[in-house]
Amino acid sequence: MSFSNFELHYIFNDESHSMNAFVKNKCETELLSIIKEINIALGCSYEVEVNALVKGGIREFFSFKSFGKNKFAQGVIAGILINTLSSYITTDRELISLQKEQMRLNISQMENEQEVDFPAEIDIDVFIVDLNMNPIIIHHKSNFYKQLNSYSKIKKIATNYHPTNNQKTPIELEIERADFPKFIINSNELEPIIDEEAKIEIISPVLKQGKYKWRGIYLKDLSVIDFYMKDKQFKTDIIKNGLSFKNGSCITCKLEAARKIDELGNPKIYKYSVDVVFEFVNETEKIETEQGKKYKWKKEGEEIQLNLDIPKDVE
Repeated sequence: MSFSNFELHYIFNDESHSMNAFVKNKCETELLSIIKEINIALGCSYEVEVNALVKGGIREFFSFKSFGKNKFAQGVIAGILINTLSSYITTDRELISLQKEQMRLNISQMENEQEVDFPAEIDIDVFIVDLNMNPIIIHHKSNFYKQLNSYSKIKKIATNYHPTNNQKTPIELEIERADFPKFIINSNELEPIIDEEAKIEIISPVLKQGKYKWRGIYLKDLSVIDFYMKDKQFKTDIIKNGLSFKNGSCITCKLEAARKIDELGNPKIYKYSVDVVFEFVNETEKIETEQGKKYKWKKEGEEIQLNLDIPKDVE
């Protein structure tokens, strides 16, 4: 068994060594939820213990104890946690690239000091992006900084990694109070999931005016879904061209699944919408829609232009 220490340092704007217990407890709850998600992402198991408090604002030490084949985790888990807590919630490519490089440096230092290897089967770049885009981590990180931001006594926080060999220089990162809002999301809405090759077997179409939902079987996972038909041209064509829905009638379409974070931090789909119908199929006919053709032509043109605009040296 081996261990490493992660330090979370609450730095105050006065010389006191006390903190509101409710704020501290809520911060630790969110921190432990983030640690749990990192554990899941790494596919390892370890124990987390809190060590005795040290004065100086309030400094807390968390020990990560790992066992057997999961030994590598104790060498990198603190560095991963530091990176996660210090990575702004963003989709900016340049900033994400900088976060990747910081993670590589952290992991490299962990490996040198602990003489352990980051698992070869995990692509670091993909791992970092997935981790910092993980909606559950984003949710708990946002709540963590909301608590800090609401407590005016906190001037900044610092995160440290303390190797078992105390003669080595620890990794330290500070986050100033002015930067707390960069970690906070003001909406529980997530990026929607887009399926541009969705196939839906229609159970009940709706041709009435108004916000009525259609029902169908999403053939990707055979789930029954209720969805809004936003392709007005398709609804017009049904009446104009006399398209009839029979048992087994299907559409191929662009399906958008709107998502949000629930109170437990889990992503949930709350609405489906069909934006464009590409193809309609029943027992006797197969029709490719004009709006579907136009959508595909436009998208192909945009992709060609994007490839022409991207410099060859861009990662």
